Amino acid sequence: MFTNKLSNTLMIAFLSLTFLIITAKAQNEGQSLAEKYAAQATERMKSELNLTASQVPKVHQANLTAARSVADWVKKYLGDPSANKKEMVTSALSVSKQYESQLQGILGPSQWSTYLKKKAERNAKMLTQMMTMRYDLTEEQASEVEKINLDAALKIQNAMNQSQDSKNPVQKAVNPIQKMWRDKTFKPILEEREQALQKVLTADQWKSHEQYKMEMREILSKMMQERT
Repeated sequence: MFTNKLSNTLMIAFLSLTFLIITAKAQNEGQSLAEKYAAQATERMKSELNLTASQVPKVHQANLTAARSVADWVKKYLGDPSANKKEMVTSALSVSKQYESQLQGILGPSQWSTYLKKKAERNAKMLTQMMTMRYDLTEEQASEVEKINLDAALKIQNAMNQSQDSKNPVQKAVNPIQKMWRDKTFKPILEEREQALQKVLTADQWKSHEQYKMEMREILSKMMQERT
């Protein structure tokens, strides 16, 4: 089923969104960390994307709005065992969609293309940091896991870019991500990632990884079913 296949990629997207959870030392620090993150992200993007003087304040505001939204998300859901997991995922994905929509309206075509390339690298790093905390990875494991995550992220991003660059009007009329899942474009990439991870993680860590994927699959499957 499409929803089951989609869950792994959406899980990665969801985890990469929770960047403040990775660095937060306490829930009540969220807002100050949001402002710090926004300033650091803007400085990084000035260099990576060669922002113009007029773009800088707009990008900073977009970063700050998104960071504050995630800080609010952390305060609402982090540490609450009774939190609605489906609502958690929906909220996180909404923050990402709004942020990138706003950002794309600010950046030029070449800047947006560069942003997407860098995004894969950032997502892999943040996902690795989350996995390090969740599975208590050793330093050596974390290094290997980051390589695995980056390899998968780059392959997925390249596949998505190729799909979006397609000049076939029929293909463009169909949701490109759904079409790629139906064509099983991502399946070998994710299978390769899982096989590589299993070689690095211990038996207990792998069990935790499998359990978390199962939980996310159930949540996201229900979400997609409700939209059909």
